[in-house]
Amino acid sequence: IDTMAQVSGFCRARQALSHKSEPVPQIGLVFSKNSLYHGVQLFGGWGSMLNPARGLLDALVECHYSVDVIPDWKLAEVAGRYPLLALPDWSDIGGEVKEQLAAYVSKGGKLLLVGAANARLFEKELGVRLTGEPSEQPAFIDGGGIFGNVKGLWQDVDSAAAEAIESRYPTIDSSRDAKCAATLTKFGSGRIAAIYGPLGSALALAHAAPARHFIERVTDRVFTPMAQVDAPATVEIALRRKNGKLLLHLGNCTAMQVAT
Repeated sequence: IDTMAQVSGFCRARQALSHKSEPVPQIGLVFSKNSLYHGVQLFGGWGSMLNPARGLLDALVECHYSVDVIPDWKLAEVAGRYPLLALPDWSDIGGEVKEQLAAYVSKGGKLLLVGAANARLFEKELGVRLTGEPSEQPAFIDGGGIFGNVKGLWQDVDSAAAEAIESRYPTIDSSRDAKCAATLTKFGSGRIAAIYGPLGSALALAHAAPARHFIERVTDRVFTPMAQVDAPATVEIALRRKNGKLLLHLGNCTAMQVAT
């Protein structure tokens, strides 16, 4: 009771600037019911199946982006409000959601696409040639002078008409055996930044800083946020609007538990 009294007092002191405020659309992270409902029971208990969304969400907020989670059933209604949509490395988003996202990009939207299954689904829109089937591979990515381990399901690709913007390596050695890890493609009036491996799932397990920096570099190729802060990764931001005023909320998540 004492702890909840402190929490409620903290909230009450900030009520005038937060209660009944509305989100300012920046990045919308797509949550896939299709991937979850085809896997286990209908209501919850999804465990590690949530890792694609959990990891990518954590990475984006740790990079100081303001992010909303969008359930796929609401995508058609709200997608156009967001300058960037982020698609985690889900196993099967379904054809309807795929078409909605493709239409969003063709009309000028920006898409951050992650994962081997999504790469196969969007092969035409990405302008790449897929090489073989997705497979479990060792993978290390450059996180600004430090390697991050993102072993998992990767899709080998030939960048073809797309621009290769990031590489991955089978060992901690960037001098050889590089493979394409991410591409940038123009589709219609919009653009797609694609990552061909399990960055969301890998981040959910380890929260490795190099993987977060990798995500940030790729995201910055297609998105410029309305607000930027210079702060540690444990400071999260949320852009809100109330009574005609733009509000920047700062959340101090230092010492928050992130490991499973």
